[in-house]
Amino acid sequence: MCLSWGGRSLTLSQTVLKHGSATVSFEAYQPIPERVKGVLSESVSITLFADRGFVHGDLIRWARLNHWHWAVRLKSDVNITLASDRTCPVEALFPPENHAHLFKNVTLLKDITIHLATGSYTTGSRHLSRAVRPDSFLQTHALYGKRFGSIEPHFKDYKSASFRVIDSKLREEETLTCLFMLLDSAILVAMILGLILVQAGQKANLD
Repeated sequence: MCLSWGGRSLTLSQTVLKHGSATVSFEAYQPIPERVKGVLSESVSITLFADRGFVHGDLIRWARLNHWHWAVRLKSDVNITLASDRTCPVEALFPPENHAHLFKNVTLLKDITIHLATGSYTTGSRHLSRAVRPDSFLQTHALYGKRFGSIEPHFKDYKSASFRVIDSKLREEETLTCLFMLLDSAILVAMILGLILVQAGQKANLD
């Protein structure tokens, strides 16, 4: 779980899990947001952005209980029930190209009331859909875009851009968790040194 900051992201808590798919039960990763909750001040407004593998009722309930804002990306075949009691897959609610829609007070996972924000764009993903908390709005897509603008580059650094962890051939969960901890510590130190140089008027030294 990462903190989006300054166009990049900083890891707050993470662990490596061995699993056969990208969909992991909430029970398996619940300790991660619990640890993050203990790190951040209660006065901080938190918005949790999660990908399609985290469409879990327990996660949404946990976020509500802890007063976190949230936006979760949905798969196009996920069924939702509209306020009119019509049930349909999300893909049936995609708007015309370059438009966005907000469906208020729909039901997800049989008993969770949310707002559903959908969009259709010519760039990037053609169709986008987000389950958002009932006090959200159509700017959800722009907010969720912060995930791609800061957190995705962090993952890319792991995989191919900087550290090429995949090439290490390491597969042990505990070993990889320790490796990521060390890499994240190195990233944090580098960012702090970079900020010190900028504040000292020595930005050219970074280049």
